[in-house]
Amino acid sequence: NTYGLEVKNAFDKMESKLKKFYGKNKRIDFLRRGSIWNEPKDWMPGLINRERILGSVWDKEEGSTLKDNLKSVEIVARGTSRTNGLLVINYEFTNTDACEAEMAAMEDGAL
Repeated sequence: NTYGLEVKNAFDKMESKLKKFYGKNKRIDFLRRGSIWNEPKDWMPGLINRERILGSVWDKEEGSTLKDNLKSVEIVARGTSRTNGLLVINYEFTNTDACEAEMAAMEDGAL
């Protein structure tokens, strides 16, 4: 619904599971200053328009328990319509920069 209840509930459940596995995290939940999507019924439109942010991050700075060369884990809620959304989970590894450089070199070589 436009209040985002299902998305928020799904986010809370997944965040809870990730907390059990990775420990401490930082939760980000805010609406940008001056947003017109400031009513409870505007929760999903705010998310769609990227004026509302709901996410959590696990990393070294937060004191998270990361292993297997993980640098960070992030979960973010995204809106796809006024009544639908999804959760995105990003895993970043310690060799991300090297992988991106290698991919860029391969793309440049293909020209």
